[in-house]
Amino acid sequence: MQLGYYPIAEHPAVRAWARVSSNKRLPSLVLPVEESGKASIYRLVGIHGDKTSIIAKRSHFSTIEIERTMYEEILPRLPVSSLRYYGSVADSDSELSWLFIEDIGRLLQPKSLLNYQCEITQWLATFHTTSSNIVPPVDFPRKDTTFFLQRLQLTRNQFLERLTHDDLKLRDRLVLENFVRQCDLLAANWAQIEDRCHDLPDCMVHGDVADENIGIDGTATDKRVLLIDWEKAGWGNPAVDLPQASFEVYEAISHKQWPHLSLSHLCMIEQCGRIFSVFSRNLGPKPARKVHHYLRRLQLVSREMKLTKSSFLRQFATPISESEKSLKSNATTAWLDVGATHRMPERVSILHEKAGKSVVCRLIAAGPFGESIIGKHTMFEPARIEALIYERVLAELDIEVPKYYGFLPEPDGKSAWVFIEDAGEIRFQKDDAEHRVLAAYWLAKLHTDAVQLASELNLPQYNAFHYQELLQSARKKIDIGMGNPTFSHWHLEVLQAVLNELAFIASHWNTVEQFCMQVPATLVHGDFVEKNVRMRVYSSKTSLVAFDWESVGFGVPAVDLVNVDAATYSAAVKPVRPIFTETFTQRLVDLGTVFRTLQLISWAGDTLGFDWAERAIRKQLFYYKDWLRNSFEAFLQEG
Repeated sequence: MQLGYYPIAEHPAVRAWARVSSNKRLPSLVLPVEESGKASIYRLVGIHGDKTSIIAKRSHFSTIEIERTMYEEILPRLPVSSLRYYGSVADSDSELSWLFIEDIGRLLQPKSLLNYQCEITQWLATFHTTSSNIVPPVDFPRKDTTFFLQRLQLTRNQFLERLTHDDLKLRDRLVLENFVRQCDLLAANWAQIEDRCHDLPDCMVHGDVADENIGIDGTATDKRVLLIDWEKAGWGNPAVDLPQASFEVYEAISHKQWPHLSLSHLCMIEQCGRIFSVFSRNLGPKPARKVHHYLRRLQLVSREMKLTKSSFLRQFATPISESEKSLKSNATTAWLDVGATHRMPERVSILHEKAGKSVVCRLIAAGPFGESIIGKHTMFEPARIEALIYERVLAELDIEVPKYYGFLPEPDGKSAWVFIEDAGEIRFQKDDAEHRVLAAYWLAKLHTDAVQLASELNLPQYNAFHYQELLQSARKKIDIGMGNPTFSHWHLEVLQAVLNELAFIASHWNTVEQFCMQVPATLVHGDFVEKNVRMRVYSSKTSLVAFDWESVGFGVPAVDLVNVDAATYSAAVKPVRPIFTETFTQRLVDLGTVFRTLQLISWAGDTLGFDWAERAIRKQLFYYKDWLRNSFEAFLQEG
């Protein structure tokens, strides 16, 4: 029996299966399910001597590795139903691998999945909440808001490139231009999207919960839910999985693990999920008629979220492609001006834009050895300070930092470029014990070795007086915000509770001052959080690097220690500074949480004069008051 040009025994799927399984029986039939270039899916029928079959999937090795991790390492640890996994093996083509799983083709019921929305939602809620307690593999893909913003920017750039084609039909051109404008609208309001997702814990996500990837085992009494196609899985925000979910069921299942999650909160998160699901797809090469479908989805959710245009959009909307080209051209020109031996980048991608303040670009293959370079364009003074830190402090220390390539002021003297090595994509995870230990060692070295170098620079002072001013500013903003007529009685109660906590801290500020006087002043990063720290893996060694020194200062390093292992930091610093016992260091960590929360409250206070300020109360200030109370009480008790 033959299939196409292959005898069954010689079929690539069958040969790969023979390397995975001890079962030497040949399938009676090999049926193609999907074939697209090198990637393919086959059904091996009769592999067990009956009519049962298995699915053989060939795809890029990185994609198969994600699915293998889910089937082999993650799903077996969770209380959810899953497909039987038989194994994976490399293909003869070094870029490809094979995966073998249970065939659920007979279980798919796409026309009746709405009847099983409750079961599907129960599965998703259980999957999300229980997986939030595990530690993901170090190199597992991140699927957080930053990832989807990068996907948005990539899609936008692809469409801008297509708009340069002269043979583009007028109708297609209008679709792509409107999609780019929609991307700009979302990017300009991305802070609102991040706010909506902020309090939802990271967990495992499927990434593509669509009808074609869901199976219902109708033969089982408990209606077993089975999800396939995990190639878009990752670790991050579960919003992308929620468009198929029932809010009431999800809230009921997740309440024990995530008690703060309400139905209204879920509704807002699901809106973000619809945006994420659009940009999780590779829209760049799709025909404009298909892009139009996704454009309508984005326009609908933007209206539901009441997203507004900003000065950024007005500045860059006309003409779109020219502004994009200009920005990338400026980044390239600045990079070449900084160093005579620098390479022309293969392309430039925009990673982050903050309206009127800064732009961060990745210059692909622009480094001396073909590595990528990060170019940051921001206001002159923050750029100058960041350059000083790289040139006069970090260059003299024995710690790992991104390589610094230069500083270039703009001719108008109002802004400047800073260029550094691309630090990679593996983010620091504050809940990862290994990452917290590495952060403790890195900061201990920074704080002990950089004192003299940093003291010679005119940096902002991060002393008790600085944070007292921050506290007073926060109290004033909250007090003024209570006059917003749109707030309900509950909103005012939350604001009053925040004011009470701030007043309590103010009444004990002498204790804060006396403690800070005992802490040796040093260089303070000022924003040592996940988005500004990357992990590097060389062979079996993991190291850490930090960047974005715009918030740098000199003084009490408490705010840097919020996400580190206090015992490790104490052990590393104590030989140089004996005062840093474990108890003293833990007090410093708790005080750092207070200082960091004061900053967050001050930022949230800036929004209280707007009609949509209730979100800042519900999603931020409601939790910040507890953070303040718990951390400050711990600080006082340890004293």
